[in-house]
Amino acid sequence: MDWIREHQVLIAGIVAAALVLVALTFLVVRGLALWRGTKREIERTTREIATISRVAAETGARVENLSGRQEELSAAIEILSGRIGVLKVILGHATAALAIFRGPLRYLGR
Repeated sequence: MDWIREHQVLIAGIVAAALVLVALTFLVVRGLALWRGTKREIERTTREIATISRVAAETGARVENLSGRQEELSAAIEILSGRIGVLKVILGHATAALAIFRGPLRYLGR
């Protein structure tokens, strides 16, 4: 018992060092678990971001394709509108010509 009384500072230092080592060990273990979890989540997040980027790129390509088709459709509609106008003029002339050809038939009673 005398030895304990004579070396109280040494014993306190040894106990403090042991507590510090236990705390450091705990912190290292928890830090490694945190690092592994963070690494795993970063990889998962990177995969998700890659998927979202791929889907966004595909969507952008589809939108551009639709825009190009919209321009093609607009051009086709303009061409058809012009052709409809020409057909209306032809129809008007054909109707007038048919009326001229049917004119004599009115005199015959048909």
